[in-house]
Amino acid sequence: MDTSYNQRNREQTERLKTLSRLTDAELARPMGEHWTVAVALAHLAYYDARVLSTLDASLRHGVPRYWWNGPEALAVNDARLDGWRALSPRETLDQAIQIAEAVDRFIATLPDDFAETILDERPSALDRSRHRAEHLDEVDAALT
Repeated sequence: MDTSYNQRNREQTERLKTLSRLTDAELARPMGEHWTVAVALAHLAYYDARVLSTLDASLRHGVPRYWWNGPEALAVNDARLDGWRALSPRETLDQAIQIAEAVDRFIATLPDDFAETILDERPSALDRSRHRAEHLDEVDAALT
């Protein structure tokens, strides 16, 4: 089984950590109409935490996995936006890093048979690098 997603996850987590150099003003920089850099980080933290919780509950307790489709995820983003905007930018960054590290560790220790099932169902649940890279590219663009 190809587990190269673990290395990609670690690389994007390291990229996330480099944002610790940003000032609070840079973390508050707008990204599009409603988001800021910090909101993008809160979004990443939320979805990494959701994946971690979903995988953990499924593995340990046999809870069925429910992966959202695009419209459902957009609705969640809209519903959580005000809460994300109210968070401290620095705390949001710290939380995004901590949760990324936690989900990376968890994913790296999954039993092969379980990981193969998840890869068949939803590869992005294990390859968190895809989602992180997408938003970190947007962050980079907003900061230049």
